[in-house]
Amino acid sequence: MTRLIRNAAIVARAGLALTLLGTLTLGLSAVGSRWDWWDFRTGFVLFRWALYGGLAAVVVTLAGLVLALLARAGRTALLSLATLALLAAVAVVPVTHLRGAGRVPPIHDITTDLEDPPRFVAVLDDSEAHHRAALDGVGVALGRVTRARLLLDSGQLVALSSLRLKTAWPHWLVYPQRSARHRGFLAFRDWLHAQAAEHVRHMADAHL
Repeated sequence: MTRLIRNAAIVARAGLALTLLGTLTLGLSAVGSRWDWWDFRTGFVLFRWALYGGLAAVVVTLAGLVLALLARAGRTALLSLATLALLAAVAVVPVTHLRGAGRVPPIHDITTDLEDPPRFVAVLDDSEAHHRAALDGVGVALGRVTRARLLLDSGQLVALSSLRLKTAWPHWLVYPQRSARHRGFLAFRDWLHAQAAEHVRHMADAHL
């Protein structure tokens, strides 16, 4: 009987340890993704393993409860019952999310709204994407001449007008005073100024 009591206590404590480990993993799966400790895919992996750990904890805790009842170990049985209650409370979070996810299409599915599906709209969030869309004949692109210069020179794109919009965001070359006498920096500054002057002349000659 003494051995049975000891085994029941060991199994009950193992169930509690698995429960606490699963709870910690479940919490980290959300917190780590939210605070950018790791990628959201890692969060889903941790979430899955937390579920596996929870199932293992249920089996081990039930085994500990059965052994405690057989050994008539009241404290061990109470520990197993408390562990099961903790498991039930923790399981509410993932079960609620899984049930909610099962009632809706995947997040990347365009038919999320089954009654009124959203219209697909391409996202062009940089100048390169604008140029590619214009090259593919999607429409007209508004962008910087400096970025489209090669495409204009090759004839792949054509300027609709000679009018240009002047922006209020000029570029400045800033550097510490100690670099004003550095030969490498001076060579770079002269090259940069020459490139800017060449671009201005090119735009004037091309009437862009």
